[in-house]
Amino acid sequence: MPKLREGENLAMRNLPRTCKALYLPLLRFYGSVRCQEMARVAVIVEILPVDQDVNLSELIQKIKAKLPEGFELKDHEARPIAFGLSLIKAIFTVPEEEGVTEKLEKYLSEIEGVQEVNITTVTRL
Repeated sequence: MPKLREGENLAMRNLPRTCKALYLPLLRFYGSVRCQEMARVAVIVEILPVDQDVNLSELIQKIKAKLPEGFELKDHEARPIAFGLSLIKAIFTVPEEEGVTEKLEKYLSEIEGVQEVNITTVTRL
């Protein structure tokens, strides 16, 4: 039996030769290989309507109706700013991809009744 030598963490044996690669053409994996789903990102957005006459609940319904695939509106609330004008503070969950915040901002700014969109926070879930 070959002598054991000590490494940093474990004792190891010297191998007499290199190991060859195994060719297993009939090997099948049943249920052990799974696709990893990409992470999700929470984006907090402030949506400012055009004026105080815009119905915020209708605006939320417009936003929910045409969200891009993979985007989800988790929560929202109306916050008063000044002179009867309110903004919508909304939390969206989106897939973790490059340029996803710009895509969300572009989508929201194209909705009728939205004047300005500010992304305040982006965090990974």
